[in-house]
Amino acid sequence: MEAAQDGFRLTVDQAYGNCPKYIQSREPQKAAPAHAVPHVTQGSELRPEQRHMIDTADTFFVASTSTTGDADASHRGGNQGFANTPTPQRVQWPEYEGNTMLMTLGNLTVNPAAGLLFVDWRSGTTLQLTGTAEIDWSMGTAADIPGAERAVDFHVNQVVQTDLPDGSLIWSAPQFSRFNPPAPRGAAG
Repeated sequence: MEAAQDGFRLTVDQAYGNCPKYIQSREPQKAAPAHAVPHVTQGSELRPEQRHMIDTADTFFVASTSTTGDADASHRGGNQGFANTPTPQRVQWPEYEGNTMLMTLGNLTVNPAAGLLFVDWRSGTTLQLTGTAEIDWSMGTAADIPGAERAVDFHVNQVVQTDLPDGSLIWSAPQFSRFNPPAPRGAAG
């Protein structure tokens, strides 16, 4: 990465296509003004309203790295309730059939350190979580989740919530992917 006159320039050595199967379609409705000053709070576990945001999410993003530091960013999607927070320090989600490249899962297998990003599309609030992920490769946990091939248990180390003033970044309601499996029984939403 290097500075450029109008921002920065990023050189990509490798690029993999993400599976578009579980992407919810949205349109931007209102952009944050350049002068919007966010309010940032931090913690080591999820507060009840943050857990609700995750438990009702239909999309989130996962950052992972290989053992050599090669970074990957991907998305996970499903119907509301596909991700859940069984405790204030855990997030769980199913892994559905995708493009079978398993880039994120491969990275998490060799380097469990990861970051998650959840977005409240109605307000622009974001939750950034850092922690470690543990993959259940057996069908044990996944067997109880419609469409899941495996499950991931994420242990939260840090939570950063960023709120934009006055709902200054808003997206349309989602058009849900027709491929989304049903959310697990008892899921929020």
